[in-house]
Amino acid sequence: MMKWTECNIDGGTFFQGDPTSLERTEVTMVTQALDNQWLPKEILDKKPKSLIEDGVFEERNGFVRREFLRSLLNAKHLVANRAFLFNNHSIFAFYKEKDSEQEMFRRLLSERAVIPFLFNEQSPFIRRDVELKATEPIFGFLPDAFDKWQDMCRDAKPSCLRLAWPSDGDDRRNTDLITRHLAKVFHEFGVRAQYGQFDVYASHLGIDETKKKDFATHLHQIAGWFHGAGHDDAGNPKFRTRNELYTHFLVQPNSNTSHGRLDWNRPWVSEVKRLFDLRYNVNLADAIGRFAITPPGSPPRVALQESTLQNQTAKSETSAEQMIEIVRRTLADSVQRNLDMPLLDHILLADVYGVRQEKPWNDYISSFSKLIQSVGPEIDLATSVTNLGQNIHQVFEQYGKVAGALADIARRRHVDYVAAKVRMSCGFMIDIAGIALAFIAQTGAKVHVEIYQDARERILAVLPANGIATLVVRLFFKDPTRNDILELQADLIQRRLPNARVEIDKILRDLGLIGARERPQPTAAEQEANVNFIDEVDD
Repeated sequence: MMKWTECNIDGGTFFQGDPTSLERTEVTMVTQALDNQWLPKEILDKKPKSLIEDGVFEERNGFVRREFLRSLLNAKHLVANRAFLFNNHSIFAFYKEKDSEQEMFRRLLSERAVIPFLFNEQSPFIRRDVELKATEPIFGFLPDAFDKWQDMCRDAKPSCLRLAWPSDGDDRRNTDLITRHLAKVFHEFGVRAQYGQFDVYASHLGIDETKKKDFATHLHQIAGWFHGAGHDDAGNPKFRTRNELYTHFLVQPNSNTSHGRLDWNRPWVSEVKRLFDLRYNVNLADAIGRFAITPPGSPPRVALQESTLQNQTAKSETSAEQMIEIVRRTLADSVQRNLDMPLLDHILLADVYGVRQEKPWNDYISSFSKLIQSVGPEIDLATSVTNLGQNIHQVFEQYGKVAGALADIARRRHVDYVAAKVRMSCGFMIDIAGIALAFIAQTGAKVHVEIYQDARERILAVLPANGIATLVVRLFFKDPTRNDILELQADLIQRRLPNARVEIDKILRDLGLIGARERPQPTAAEQEANVNFIDEVDD
């Protein structure tokens, strides 16, 4: 394990670290909204001419600011691409002037609340004449931001993360890791995305039922383009980049991809952009072994269907360790998307810094860490899923106290805002061989378990001769103040059961031990989008 190491390179002091420097039990995240190509669905639906046009620029900045503050509240450490910290107007605004906001940003940087991630650079002190062109910002060059970022780094002495640091002047290990964990993963998703379930794509990308086949055809074309990347002169495979994808499928011919001049005459521009931007942005979180925060205005991580693509395209069985990581990442994203505060437009960076020093915030961080760590090698559906529900409840309970503290601050500024109590219910639908077996609901401290009548017999009737079947656990969230499911999460857990007959009996036996009761089989509407469990388990 690499300890944070103080060093002085390029005339400034900072601390070097790699992914092993991050404590496993601490909540470290990467937020998608800092990506300077990111646009929420609300803006994309308006079919903007570019990212830099009047109106789009300002509206996007508002979204980014809120997501940055939300990320600082939701994570103990926020890892950010170094360029996003000085080429993003929303972030630059926090340290542009010499005021309390600038001081708070310096403290967050100094205290490792914000950790810059370096790709090829060996220090945060970039030589403008040599390296700045590689990180030229999307909205034009920001010389003031770059200069002030350098000053900020000299004052804060930040801790900077890299996949690997040079050894005896040799930086090939870092280059190899970037290729393996970032470039290759993005390319392979482009090849494999066509094997996903198009019902899931349609649900999270807003695709009309009648147009799913057209979207499937388009993903097949994209897969062929990725597959045709070829090899370099040394015989090594080439990997398609996001910029190349943009040029070939999304932006206007001969335009600068960084300006985001989307060509709305091309097919499926918004859907392809949102899907591949999602894959691109979770890659860094995966590479450092931590978690991604996807904004509510973007598709959730489950849209990537990682367990589905892994099972359908892997040459060998997915290991238990790989499945655990997929579950942890999906669970973290699913919970984080529901931890949001509309009042953040009325909150200052200093407010966020202050709340981070208080007990409710530390209790929230501890509860979230406990939730993630509760996903272990043995995924026992009777006890582990119930424990997940209880741990999720604790996360929302503690986060509600943080929201309340910020609401008090807003009210002191005479902002007419009343924070609703963060009280989320969750439920788990368990399917085997595509047939609903059981449903577990959690509201507060209450657990409600139902086994569907005749489910065992119906499943056994469709099992193949070898007895292998797929088990799927889907996670639902519901706000008691609303009648609809906030988000139907597909495939939180998906795994093959080599001996499904034995596994079904074990699951039913364990569910019976925690008080399961029988109920009729759910209708298609209940199973797919409207599981109404709140009335039955709520006070």
